[in-house]
Amino acid sequence: MKIEDLEHEVEWSQDEFGESDWLGEFSTVWKNDDSIKIENPNWRWFDEKYLYFTPMNRVRDHLTFLHKSGMAKGPAWELANEYVRSDLKRLTEYNQDYWHMAQCLVSVSYAGLTGTACLCGIESDCGDDYRSEIEKELLGEAQDNLVSLIDHAQVAFQEIEL
Repeated sequence: MKIEDLEHEVEWSQDEFGESDWLGEFSTVWKNDDSIKIENPNWRWFDEKYLYFTPMNRVRDHLTFLHKSGMAKGPAWELANEYVRSDLKRLTEYNQDYWHMAQCLVSVSYAGLTGTACLCGIESDCGDDYRSEIEKELLGEAQDNLVSLIDHAQVAFQEIEL
């Protein structure tokens, strides 16, 4: 059986503008005066499609998410931190009914092990194509995480047998 053939779950959840680890939107299309350009990003799913980041309006949200995502010492952190120190504007000033905070969690399981990948961001009425693209990217990452877990489990079992 190929890893790509394993069953997987995709869960989308939305949250109001309350407590969240939401950071902002990565895109080349959606940008405004608040957006910062990301040079040499260190997330696997970044490529030429995701060059700009439009951030959240609360400093704590930036710092919490960046810390959890492992970007704290990377170039993206420096750019986001530079932005955080400046005057933050509320994204919702564009149209509060248009934007929603969202999280997509993808899980892939095999033999009791589960690989997961998650992305927090903003969701608008951009449609199913955008969601499908996010799910596809996260599925690849979840599969990679599952393979890594399986590799670690095999090494652990080999050490036990010795």
